[in-house]
Amino acid sequence: MLPYGHHIRERIIKILVVCWCIAALGVIPAGAVAAELKPETAAAFDRYIRATEARVHSNVTDDEFLVVDRLPESRRQEAYAQLQDGQVYIEELHTREDHHSIHVPSGLIHHWAGVIFIPKARLTETIAVLEDYDHHQTIYAPDVRQSKLIERTRNQSKIHLQFFNKSAVTVVVNVDFDVSDTQFGSLRYQTVSRSTRVAEVANFGKRGRTRTSGRKRSRIYVAALHLLAR
Repeated sequence: MLPYGHHIRERIIKILVVCWCIAALGVIPAGAVAAELKPETAAAFDRYIRATEARVHSNVTDDEFLVVDRLPESRRQEAYAQLQDGQVYIEELHTREDHHSIHVPSGLIHHWAGVIFIPKARLTETIAVLEDYDHHQTIYAPDVRQSKLIERTRNQSKIHLQFFNKSAVTVVVNVDFDVSDTQFGSLRYQTVSRSTRVAEVANFGKRGRTRTSGRKRSRIYVAALHLLAR
């Protein structure tokens, strides 16, 4: 039995789905079974992340904590009204350097952000569920099959998650994350997760083994969640 109500768990699931998330994928050549992330692809992704995090830091200091806060006044008011009506705001983002796009050789970057309004939720309760990593496999099932807190030191955590997706094919991926949490005053909270290891499970359901590829992995994930109490 989890120490949180079912109603809270449902809300947290929605929050996680609409946080901003960036993923780098290695392009798979024709006829190849899998792709390894090339050094130049990983370097470009790291450059993209640095530029994105610099912009996010600037937005925080400029009182633009949420992605909707950067919208023009009339559109921002409309977006907040939609959020209060229970709608989800989702936007595809493209980070630029000096007004130019960042080229990613042999790879693709998917960068999305979203916001949802949670009425009657307390920030402390929300954070408690987010940090309950050992129970993520229950809270976020079936998308998360395994979850474990490996280590926690103050505002830094190391966690392991196994993601499961079944559509045309079944894909199971083991991912280790470094998680960093920052609280801005009493009303704002940010958690950033960066993948340190990604390994796809081969032959899932048939004594599945993992393909580990270290730094040359075919996927890298970075996700950030911003919580704002109003």
